[in-house]
Amino acid sequence: MRQMWKAVPFRPFVIQMNDGRKFNVPHPDFLSISPKGTEVLVYDRNEASHFISPLLIASVTPQAPKPKKSR
Repeated sequence: MRQMWKAVPFRPFVIQMNDGRKFNVPHPDFLSISPKGTEVLVYDRNEASHFISPLLIASVTPQAPKPKKSR
């Protein structure tokens, strides 16, 4: 997750939890990881914060690119 968060260029990704919840990370500013990696804070588009345990993360996957609109 840290590699995807720090990637240049950044590519949006999804954090899937063991309980089925998903958190979209559309920009690096929507995620914070503690220095030791024991806590993760994710903000949603409404600026609500979600503390999640890295031990409960099932997967971290890149978001599929959005199709570009043709003119």
